[in-house]
Amino acid sequence: MVSREALRGTSYILALIQIAIAVAISIVVRQELWRYTGGWRWAPSWWAHTSPDNVCLMGSGSVNLCAFTYVVVAVSLAASVTLFITQCFPRGATRCCAALELWLAAFLTAWWAAAAATGTAYGVRADNSSPPMREQAARTAVWALAWAEMVLWGCSAALAAYTRFDLRRRRDDLEMSSSATGSSRYERYTDRTPSPFTDSASKWKEARSAHKVDRSKSDPIARQLEV
Repeated sequence: MVSREALRGTSYILALIQIAIAVAISIVVRQELWRYTGGWRWAPSWWAHTSPDNVCLMGSGSVNLCAFTYVVVAVSLAASVTLFITQCFPRGATRCCAALELWLAAFLTAWWAAAAATGTAYGVRADNSSPPMREQAARTAVWALAWAEMVLWGCSAALAAYTRFDLRRRRDDLEMSSSATGSSRYERYTDRTPSPFTDSASKWKEARSAHKVDRSKSDPIARQLEV
């Protein structure tokens, strides 16, 4: 059985590699495929479509795939940092981050699969419509790294699923061992040990019973009513 330290170390390594590849994709896009004059413009049309002063060489159409790639990378970086931080929390039997890691990794796997498929389709179309240039190698590098990112997030999803399964198995083993020894996780709520505060051993109840006995002995009317 894989130890918790090994699972945590593997998650750390995957998160770091995911961050490195995402940064590499953004660098290739910025240096080789996205050419614009001036600074970024926050207008939706500037991010969605190309123009004479905003050229994206990832595809041959008017869709700004470079901006789309930046959005994909930003989401992936945020998810990788989140996954990296969750590894710092204790991995006990009631660890709440296991489900978060699983759903996050599954979403990012699908996220990068869609991005890689889009980049591949547009990149191949652009390569076929233009002579061999340096941009072709850059486009190939982008979609190849995108597929690698998808594989890494798939590994993170599988690792998160295994971690969740391992936590459930450990919890079930703990409950079974507790049942075998006669103890229970809810034993403190079902403890029947007599105490001064329980009904069976209440000092108040004992005093009241003693008072009723003394009264019945001294009061004939009370004795008749009890009968």
